[in-house]
Amino acid sequence: MYSSCRRQPGEIFVLIARQHKANITRIYTQKIPAWCYAIYRHGWVVRLTVINILCVVMMLMFMVMVMMFMVMVMVMVMMLGMMVMIASSGFNHRGRY
Repeated sequence: MYSSCRRQPGEIFVLIARQHKANITRIYTQKIPAWCYAIYRHGWVVRLTVINILCVVMMLMFMVMVMMFMVMVMVMVMMLGMMVMIASSGFNHRGRY
């Protein structure tokens, strides 16, 4: 039993969800934070998985937001560069003719 303890935090939730209230609570008390243990003692295993999924979704949304912001900044810089290029070329032509 103790060998299965050394896992990532995500797998612990799966293990808790799979196995029923045997001696799991005693083994995983050190691994899981206090609020997780309190929730599990009430039997809301589904809540734990939902919270886990929500955290992952939030992280993904944050990553997407950052990527979108970076793309926006890149587009703005490109537009400014194009404007400056067009303006300078126009002025050059005006000066030439």
